[in-house]
Amino acid sequence: MPLVNLAGLQRWRYIRSDGVALTLTRGGVAARAIWAAVVADVDRLWRERFGSQAVDELTAALTAFTLPDTLPWHLPVRGLARQREALPIVRPRRDGADLATLLSRALLTYTADYEQRSRLSLAISANVLRVLTTDGVRARDLPFLAGVSREQCGQSIGLLERVDCATVSRDSRSVVVTLTGRGHVAQGKYARLTNEVDALWREQFGSQAVDRLVHALDVILHATADDGHPLLAEGLEPYPDGWRANPPYRALTEALLADPVARLAHHPIVSHRGGFPDGS
Repeated sequence: MPLVNLAGLQRWRYIRSDGVALTLTRGGVAARAIWAAVVADVDRLWRERFGSQAVDELTAALTAFTLPDTLPWHLPVRGLARQREALPIVRPRRDGADLATLLSRALLTYTADYEQRSRLSLAISANVLRVLTTDGVRARDLPFLAGVSREQCGQSIGLLERVDCATVSRDSRSVVVTLTGRGHVAQGKYARLTNEVDALWREQFGSQAVDRLVHALDVILHATADDGHPLLAEGLEPYPDGWRANPPYRALTEALLADPVARLAHHPIVSHRGGFPDGS
């Protein structure tokens, strides 16, 4: 899968190509300026929401990891695909990395380490495969359990069927997805490989650095307002005319806002439509 949706950028007239080089259009220049302003605005919002101390600690914890400057500044567009190609070489930013870039690079490195050891991608293993059972799960329940849209659940089921990790049947009332014997083995392998990558990171970066990062992320994830409402949910409310705010996705969105820790996907799915965690 491509690092960016190049065809989309051309279709939306952010860039133009003469067959040799890519050039920003006037709209592209404006979009780049808006992007920089949005990054700064999100940093301000996080500091207001979670506190500067929590944001600074997360930034420091991520900065402590020595990751290649040539990593992309964001997660590549891959959907459910496994990272098969070498990561592209990207010119480093001269003004330093923002929190979004640091988070993306850390997650991308972790994902690549996992997928060097797995036939299935981390996105499909951590989300849909994780919640399937040998007793069967109703397909309509999977978006709530896995934290991704029904379309991405459908694609995940289709892929798991093709590799004999799941079967699909229909009872009198619903479609049921059942984990096969091979799927049960794959599910166990997912748990084992995450432990292996954890051990690899502790060896490579040091247990203190890993524990510091986990703690800093946990503070953000579980922060609550005075009334007990999760602060993370304040940044997840969709636009009223967005697809997440309307049927048939509204019910999943409401569950996400009520308990983001339980309902968020365990790994983002960055498709050509975007992320969060499966196109937005």
